[in-house]
Amino acid sequence: MRAGSGAVKSLIIVNPAAGRGRALRVWRRLEDRCPFAYEVHFTARPGEATEVARQAAGESFQRVISIGGDGTIHEIANGLAGTGVALGIIPGGNGNDFARTLGLPRNPEEALRCVAGGQVKAVDLGNVNGRFFVNVAGLGFDCEVLEEVSRRKGSFAGSLVYLYAVFTTLTSYTNADVLLDIDGTTRSRRVLLLAVANGQYYGGGMRVAPHARVDDGAFDICVAGDLTRPEVVVNVPRMYLGTHLSHPKVEYFRGARVRVESERELMIQCDGELVGNAPAEFTVSAGSLNVIVP
Repeated sequence: MRAGSGAVKSLIIVNPAAGRGRALRVWRRLEDRCPFAYEVHFTARPGEATEVARQAAGESFQRVISIGGDGTIHEIANGLAGTGVALGIIPGGNGNDFARTLGLPRNPEEALRCVAGGQVKAVDLGNVNGRFFVNVAGLGFDCEVLEEVSRRKGSFAGSLVYLYAVFTTLTSYTNADVLLDIDGTTRSRRVLLLAVANGQYYGGGMRVAPHARVDDGAFDICVAGDLTRPEVVVNVPRMYLGTHLSHPKVEYFRGARVRVESERELMIQCDGELVGNAPAEFTVSAGSLNVIVP
């Protein structure tokens, strides 16, 4: 434990691999500046942050701080869900989409000050295939993009890896027929992708659900329909601006329970982690995660 002022018991979880080593550099920059007492844990394998966060919640830690990317936050949230322990976020990954949704500082020193002196806010979590997610889950094109991203991590900085993966995947991807049930209303659609959103951003800054709120007890659901390859290319920039909703092949719904079926095998992702295949059911767990915000 590092000595410091304040009675709140804090655990800092650092993912040294996040952001091509950026998270570790952020930690080295901050470790002598923390104004509170803490313990620090460096993760070494997938899933470890969930285990460590869950253990911390059982050991009377009041605050667990993530220094990593969206994947690290995803893991920690799965360990803290329903415990009341507050999650603090110091962005250190490539995309940092959940931090962007919450309006958290990108600057490490400012983010540390937010963690030390911010307010605790209860936010919703989504659940799919037994996994919680903080930000966006879905299926279709974005899952294929994620596979390409995993192959290309380390090749490009920041959102460039996502853009590269989008255009590489586009050359071979074909749209899929799905049966979509939102709060009991069923629709058949041919889709490029389906995004079930708690937060607004994913994919390194794509504002897929510009009206989403993390504390309203509902999902914002973006259905990108049977878009052609040229239409996808034209609309990628609009995804970053959040103006894609005006496209006639894009639909936007709200709901608390979403079920998707597909005859074709379609992967499911949540917070950028692949978690199985359709059929899948997405549900909201309202107010089940405490997060420190400005």
